[in-house]
Order: sequence, then C-alpha cells, then structure tokens
Amino acid sequence: MDYMLSNNHQQMIEHIEGPLLVNAAPGTGMQTATIKRLGNILRTFKGNYRILILTFNRLMAQQFKERIHNEIENDGKDKSDRFFIGTIHQFARDIVETRGDILGLKSNEIILIDSIESENILKNILISRSNTNLSFQNSDLTKKTNLLRDISSYISRQKRELKQPLPYEDIVNNVVEFYDSIYYEYDLYLKARSLIDIDDLILLAYRIINERPSINEIYQRIYKFACVFDVQDLTYASYQLLQTLYPDKNSNIMFVGDKHQAIYSFTGASTSYMKHFETYYNPIVVKLTVNYRSSSEIISLSQKLIPSLDAAVHTANKGEVLVREFEDEDAEATWIAENTLNLVKLGHQELTEKIRWDNIAIIARNRSMLRRIEKQFIKRNIPFANKTFGILESESTIMQVFELGLRLIINHQDKYYLELFQSLMKLSRQNTFDHKNPTDNGITLLKHFESLIGEEWKYSYKTLLQAWSLLCGPEIKFTDSLLLLEKHYLSNMKVENAEELNVFMSDLKMWRDFWQTYILDTNEYNLIGFKNKLLSLSKTHGSVGVRFLTAHSSKGLEFDVVHIVGVNEGVFPISEKSIEEDRQILYVAISRAKRLLYLSYTKSSSLNFASRKRKPSRFLKEMGLL
Repeated sequence: MDYMLSNNHQQMIEHIEGPLLVNAAPGTGMQTATIKRLGNILRTFKGNYRILILTFNRLMAQQFKERIHNEIENDGKDKSDRFFIGTIHQFARDIVETRGDILGLKSNEIILIDSIESENILKNILISRSNTNLSFQNSDLTKKTNLLRDISSYISRQKRELKQPLPYEDIVNNVVEFYDSIYYEYDLYLKARSLIDIDDLILLAYRIINERPSINEIYQRIYKFACVFDVQDLTYASYQLLQTLYPDKNSNIMFVGDKHQAIYSFTGASTSYMKHFETYYNPIVVKLTVNYRSSSEIISLSQKLIPSLDAAVHTANKGEVLVREFEDEDAEATWIAENTLNLVKLGHQELTEKIRWDNIAIIARNRSMLRRIEKQFIKRNIPFANKTFGILESESTIMQVFELGLRLIINHQDKYYLELFQSLMKLSRQNTFDHKNPTDNGITLLKHFESLIGEEWKYSYKTLLQAWSLLCGPEIKFTDSLLLLEKHYLSNMKVENAEELNVFMSDLKMWRDFWQTYILDTNEYNLIGFKNKLLSLSKTHGSVGVRFLTAHSSKGLEFDVVHIVGVNEGVFPISEKSIEEDRQILYVAISRAKRLLYLSYTKSSSLNFASRKRKPSRFLKEMGLL
C-alpha cells in the first residue's frame, strides 16, 4: 500500500527544519512516512550530525533500526553512525554511563537494579530504622507489602517529578516526612554502592545536562534532529529532559502521538505535554487519520468505543469481529487454543494467504490471565512467545540455580537473591555466609555453600561451580559455561518426561540469545553490563509463535488475528474511577487487529479457588456487540 498518496504524509516527509507535531492514529502509515522523512533530512541537510529517535517501546525501536537499515541510503556509509535509536530510558542510561562522573558516579561500576531489588533495599531500611523496627517487623504480611508498595511508589513519583531527596530531622511528624526520610536513606544506600533504579535514569540524565551547560551544548551539536514517539506517554521528567536538550523554540524536534492511546497515567504520564509542546514550540501540525491497517469492521468498532475518534477507512476488506461467552477461564482458554489451531490449519475466508503463528496475538489485561491459555497451547504443541513467568528468567530448576549464582557473582551483597538461592537449595538461614569483608566476592560465596548443600545437589553443584568460574576473570566465557551445563544435564540427569527436557533446553536457548544480543551491542563484555542489558530484554517462552501480550505491551504491534480475553467488568474497566483510561486500553488492544478480532468474556471465575459470577464488560454493549 502506498501511503504517499496522502497529502498529509507528503507534508510530514518534506518538513526538514523546525518543530513538527504529528497526531497519528494507529495504522496510518506513521512509521513509513517517518522513514522517508529521515532519508529526506540526510539528503537535504548536510553535515556531521546524528538523529535522535526515541520511543517508549523497545520493539518499535527495533523496527526502526531494521527499516532504516533496509530503506535509507547513506552514501555507502554505516547508517548506525547517523542515528541513536532506542527508548528514552536507554538514551538516558547512555548519558549517565558516559557522563555520570560529573555527579560523582563511577560509570564503569554502575549497576541498574530492578523493582524487586529496590523493594528489598527499602525493606532492609525499614527494619534497621529504630523508630519503625518493631512496628514494621510485627506487622502482618499484607501491611508490610502495602507499606513497601506505598513508599516505593512515593519515591518513584518524586523522581519522576525531578525532586531530589533532602536531609531529614531526627523526628518525623507525619507520613510525608516519614516517606521523605526513607527516600533520603534509600538514595544514600544506592550511591554508596553505585546502584541506580529505573527512575534514576531520567533524573540523573536531566541533572547532568541541566547542571552542566557545556555537556548540554555537546548533545545539541551532535543531535541536530530528534523524533520522539508515543509522546502521549511522556512524564514530567522525560519532557523536561527533552525540553532542556531542545530549548530553542525553532528546534528540529518532531513529536508523534495519539491522545486516544494514553494508557500510562499510573507512571505519571500525561497528554498535557503534547499540549505544552504545541503551545511552546508553535510547531507545524500534521494529522494522520486514514487507517491502512485494519478492516472496516474493526475501525467501526473502534469508533463506537471512542466516539471522538477521527478515523477513515482505506481498505476494502470488511474483516470479522466475533464475541464469545464462556462458562469460566478454562473453557475460554480451551476455545482460544482450538480456534488458533484451526485458523492456522484451515485458514479463513477473510484471508486469502495462509495464517502464520506469528501473525496471531492473544491480548489480556494482565499477565496472570494468560497462564491458563499458555497451558492449553503447550498441551497442543502450539508455538508461542510469552512473558508471564515471574521473578527469575529461567524455569528449569538447575538453570534457576545457575541464574541466582550469576546474580550473586555480579553483586554478592544482594540479600534478596541470596535468600532465594538458599531457599532453592534448601539451606537453612543458619547456613548463611558472612560476606561483608570487602575481599570476598560472589564466587567465594558460592564455593562456601558447596559443603552445606544436600546430597541431591552434590554432583550438579560441582558442575555449576565450574560454570560460574568461567564467568569470572578477565575473559567471560558465557557460551562455554552454558555448554558445560548442557553436557552435564544431557549426560547425567534423569529426565522424567520430555517436557522437563524441553524446559531446560528452552532456558539454555534463552540465555544464549540474551548473551548474543548483548555482545552484538558492545565491544567490552562485563557481567554488570550484561545484567543491565538483561533488564531491557523480554522474557519469552520460545522465540517464535503466537504472541502472548498485555494490552500495554501490545502498543505499536499489528497482527492479522487478535484474541482479547477477559472482557469483563472488573477488568475492562477495572473500576468506576478508571473507565476512560480503561476504554483507551481496550482501544489499543482492538486496534492491533488487521482482519480478524475475537473478544471473549466469562460468566464465572474459578480463579482464587472460589467461583464468582461475572458480568460482560459495559464496553461490549457500547460497541453494539451484546
């Protein structure tokens, strides 16, 4: 389909200098027009500069990389020299890792921690505080969890608003002062150990370019042009970072967004920054409303869900939209698996070409809703890629032990993963290891446990130690380490069933893929860098097949066939307070479908060990489907 028949696309492509705002609905050819505009910029605007391309979706960034490589000519030169393509957090991390010394950070020692590690640090701070020690330790699990979640959310919110922690008085008089005091101690803890969390990335990057104008000028000279996507999801901190980089009202910065896809308010995102951009920069405004992706039935459905949606149909395909009611989640999961199998085997009258596994998506509101469907897919040997697994990347027990050992080699003072390790190895708390001595390290810690583990692990643990040892020293032999584990498992382990072997081999492939992805992006290999990269990689069950997605993670993707599950009250929408955002979340899920769309709901739920009656979503009635 030639998107360039549109005058609006042409206006976007021909715009070279100055600010540009593109209001782009799903399926309107925004990526194609952007690629052509980038090529036009390189041909027209000569000089030694780079173009900054920022997304809020890693897959979208990867798509841009592939399309730029295939479609943009660069006089025979390496195209990667002309672009930075990634998420705004990846760009911020690049600033922090290369310029962090300005803030007293040791760039080569920075470790990015995840939310689990962050909450564990907060828990230890609460326990150590004399004025909260007894009350926190004596609280029940629910109260502890809620307090940790509240404090974590508060600190995250402070960082997203670019508020740094301040010293506190010995006596705190209210909840806010108490939270501020924890924020201060948490910040000190991270700094002392060269740790940063995900919210630190933008905060620290902003501080670097805001407090050092000379650094800001360097970035402005390098990145003459910027293209920022999904700007409806910008937070205060991310918008301030961009505006500090591009303060001139005539800056060459393009914002692309869609207010109807604003579904991240829980992170502090707001469409108000799209409005501020339009007021501050006074950009040329282009609207893309013609949908080249979806069938007429799906677009009509979207317009009923979002009455203010400005969308026009380009395709002559009618498509198909079906709603199915099921007794419970098990019946729903069984039908979805059978329907998927039949579509691939038998095809569909709306699609002349064969339906591929990877052109089908199963979309749910949250990951837990996908687990029963996952079991049905496994039962029928349907290939799928999923992200519903839990704290550890690995599923097989031996690879979970290997993974925990890897994390302890990176940071042997991580009490959270140490406790997980001891639990998995069935070690008592009395068998802990005093590793506070600065000469101790992860491999010393792991060797210490060899004499403490039970008989069932004695033989495998020797191999694990050999595998871990290959990760230490000046040369990291990660591939050799995995090969050692594979030979041990296949030669010595008693495999009860084929599925157990499949899980182990799937884990091995996943770690090999992670390592290959990491080494392709860097010339200097180290485990800290690998761990930081690992946080940005998706966990999947297999690498190809039907995509299992949450509505949030589906943004920017498209499929011939989409199943949306659990379209019930209490899910879409979750509550009366979130109706409008939940409406937009469902819209995002619906607009992923090109030709066939299946929506399903259940009459009851057998989850949580209790049968509960359920109602179909009010949105189904609004769309005229019930």
